[in-house]
Amino acid sequence: MAETPILKASLPLTLDPQKVFRQRLQVNGQLPVASLKRLGESLLDEDGTVSASLLFEVDMERRLRIRGSASAEVNVTCQRCLQPMKLQLEDKIDLVLVSTDAQSKALPVNLDPWFCGEDEMLSPADIIEEQLILAMPIVSMHIRCIDVNSAQDETVKNQIESETARKNPFAVLAGLRSRSD
Repeated sequence: MAETPILKASLPLTLDPQKVFRQRLQVNGQLPVASLKRLGESLLDEDGTVSASLLFEVDMERRLRIRGSASAEVNVTCQRCLQPMKLQLEDKIDLVLVSTDAQSKALPVNLDPWFCGEDEMLSPADIIEEQLILAMPIVSMHIRCIDVNSAQDETVKNQIESETARKNPFAVLAGLRSRSD
């Protein structure tokens, strides 16, 4: 088996898909969070660095696979207390390069497509940014705020149950019936 060439340090801006899969290239590196504009829209600021590793290979079914991982510590706003918080984003990457919608639909459900036209270059930053956006939680909260939230949910539930019991007009009849039995 041929040795996999590895590129390190900062990630390249673009890669030729014809070469990277044939060479089974592995790319390891970092890029600033500030360079990921779409991800930045969900963040408090653009501080931080993304670390990523991507391997471009041809699998047993002759599919062009992009595998790897990406991680970053970013700053977001807690949706409960509205205070800043750090959030660790991590995602495993397992994509199949496709050029048409038909190829995408033919993939097994456990594989995700990555669209790239035949004459297009691959952008590692775009792949990583998309995966980190998917790794973002729907609602970001401090752990202490989650605990407060669940405690408040229990309090609200108890209040609703007690109000329901008081407002039930038949509750008095049920009490009378149980005394006569």
